[in-house]
Amino acid sequence: MSEPNDTTEKALDELRELMRDVDNLLNTSKENVDESVKKNSEKLNESLNSAKASASRAKESAAAGLEAARRAIHSYPVESAGVTFGLGLLLGILINRK
Repeated sequence: MSEPNDTTEKALDELRELMRDVDNLLNTSKENVDESVKKNSEKLNESLNSAKASASRAKESAAAGLEAARRAIHSYPVESAGVTFGLGLLLGILINRK
């Protein structure tokens, strides 16, 4: 039969090996998570840059539309007032409709 010290030493050796394996697994998991976070961060930055570019284009388009509306109002002030009145009247009728 084996002595109690041999059994204790084997158990301690197995426990140390288990602890090393767990430590290695945690380090590997951490590296995978870090890599995943890095990839997702890069994708997020790309999306953010794309959104900023889209917002910039939308702002430019809105500014161009506003300028065109200003020119039309200055060129045709009476017609613009009539259209505005008509749209307001139509909107009022639609809102108050039951």
